[in-house]
Amino acid sequence: DSIDVVKTLERLNTMIYETMKRKRIMSFFYAVLDTQSHLIHSANAGHNFPYHFRKKDGLVSAVENVSFPLGARKKGVFRDVVVEFGEGDALLLYTDGLVESKNPSSEPFGYKRLEEILARHGQVTREAQELKEAIHQEFEQFTAGCQPDDDVTALVLRRSKTPA
Repeated sequence: DSIDVVKTLERLNTMIYETMKRKRIMSFFYAVLDTQSHLIHSANAGHNFPYHFRKKDGLVSAVENVSFPLGARKKGVFRDVVVEFGEGDALLLYTDGLVESKNPSSEPFGYKRLEEILARHGQVTREAQELKEAIHQEFEQFTAGCQPDDDVTALVLRRSKTPA
């Protein structure tokens, strides 16, 4: 079976476009992890870029894939971006409410801060839950009780060490 994330988003786009008549649009990130090749195939429809933490060198990079949200155009144009998912690597998916939330001084949490947290904690944590909790803890400290204006969601996928 081939992994075709692009066709999936094209079908979804057509359904949403025809149903909503451009009255509503939806950002959407879709990914499939091939557990044999350890490749993540992904397509993005206007959602913020996920972050890939690479354990072997500590590099944090955005999985950049620009396109319009689902339903914004009659024919959506999407592309498959492939990420090698090595041992100890992590993929962070999140909503914009995370990076747009502010502290008492009205400073946004921001992308740079999120990247720094992911790089710092990516090297010392082993499990996805540990990494997510570290991000959550730093977010809570930064916002110091200020309520976000939007939903705040984070999901961490982490590749464990391959059994011998």
